[in-house]
Amino acid sequence: MISQCLCGIFRFMNVWTQTSSSHPVLPARIGISASDQAQSSLDNLRRTEDVRFSPAGNRLVLADYEGNKLLFLSIDFEESTASGDTRKVVLHSPVEIRSASFSEPHGLSFLDDSTLLVANRTGLVVIVEVASRQQADANSVDAKILGTIDGGWFGKIETPGSVAAFPTGRHSYDVLVCNNYKDCVTQHRLHKAGRFFVSTNRIFAKKGVRIPDGAAFSPDGRWIAISNHSTNNVLVYEYASWFVSTRQPVCRLEGVGFPHGVQFTADGQYILTVDAGAPLLFAYAKPADGWQGDLQPHCVRQVLPTNTFLKGHTSPLEGGPKGLDIRRDKGIVVITCEEDPLAFFDVAEFTDPKPDADQEMV
Repeated sequence: MISQCLCGIFRFMNVWTQTSSSHPVLPARIGISASDQAQSSLDNLRRTEDVRFSPAGNRLVLADYEGNKLLFLSIDFEESTASGDTRKVVLHSPVEIRSASFSEPHGLSFLDDSTLLVANRTGLVVIVEVASRQQADANSVDAKILGTIDGGWFGKIETPGSVAAFPTGRHSYDVLVCNNYKDCVTQHRLHKAGRFFVSTNRIFAKKGVRIPDGAAFSPDGRWIAISNHSTNNVLVYEYASWFVSTRQPVCRLEGVGFPHGVQFTADGQYILTVDAGAPLLFAYAKPADGWQGDLQPHCVRQVLPTNTFLKGHTSPLEGGPKGLDIRRDKGIVVITCEEDPLAFFDVAEFTDPKPDADQEMV
């Protein structure tokens, strides 16, 4: 299966080359119906990075890295009455959110439906109130900043690229920050008691970390995945609690060139990641005894049209998908990149491909 899945994928000096077909069959996309205003907002995006569904699943937010703004879109789902399968996503009611605190916004993570963490590559991690902002009548509004995470003395944040949060209590969160060019992942205990404050900061992972570009908690909080851009793998850590969890990876997901966005599926049985230097999405399956050892992909699929990818492939590190998220209750995957702002897929395209799906892989 692995050799078939990888057939046609060749890298020479980290450059993706398609040799199997000039017209590969890509996994079926879920159709998009966008209002004129939503489409115009998507067309005006410059360089997209992270993308996130809100916890309620009725909104989508994209980070416009070069535009120094966030784009919120309301999202509805049209489903087949016969099978219940999702047939189309409907995008409408766009709102652009701007702030002087946004400085190359790169990473996103919701704390709840009204609060969003934004990691700024040339700034810090800011806490943004987004409920009333999204409900505003204006198409562009100023962000309301509720606080900042700077890491303090023991977990100083520098060049934050991605951020992931996991609730540890009603008003407390465990926050991971990928400090891209500091080559480390920091960890922060965030609380809300009238206002937001950080109680503890520390270095979570540093040894073997080279340009961490994405972070994700498993749904149960037991595992953490970090995409490791310059070592060409995803590192998986077992996480029990702040004090006893190992800071060494227990598993390495191999075979990907420049991993960026990373997410666990709803059942925690798969990790998906995208390659910023290739038009590919990789799926890895959890072994029966948990994430451990060095693993090769369960499945690899080309998710961007070749011509679209080549438009952005100005270097070995660019052109592929950047942002990745999963609407877990509906099994929908969303990806984003500069040349193709939004694409939606059924998660089964990667976790449970059809028997003849090998023919569609490059």
